[in-house]
Amino acid sequence: MNLWIRSQNKKELIPNPKLGIDQCENRYYIVDRYNFENAFILGEYKSKERALEVLDEIENYLINSSFAKRTNILGEVKDFIPNPLFVYEMPKE
Repeated sequence: MNLWIRSQNKKELIPNPKLGIDQCENRYYIVDRYNFENAFILGEYKSKERALEVLDEIENYLINSSFAKRTNILGEVKDFIPNPLFVYEMPKE
């Protein structure tokens, strides 16, 4: 799998992140924990529930994007081929 995630501020594109949720005061952060000492914040949310929803969205995006449809000239689905690259853009809220 080759997943890339674009940060909420649109300034970073992170390859193959190890995602987790961290809390600081009343804010929840989705972070890339690939390098634990330098966890990178990908998105900030007001509630734990919203942060979990975003992780669910990423999971569903991966499941639904795992294969691309290949169609014939009539537009009928011929088969599915592996989709080798995924980019998920973090939502604002």
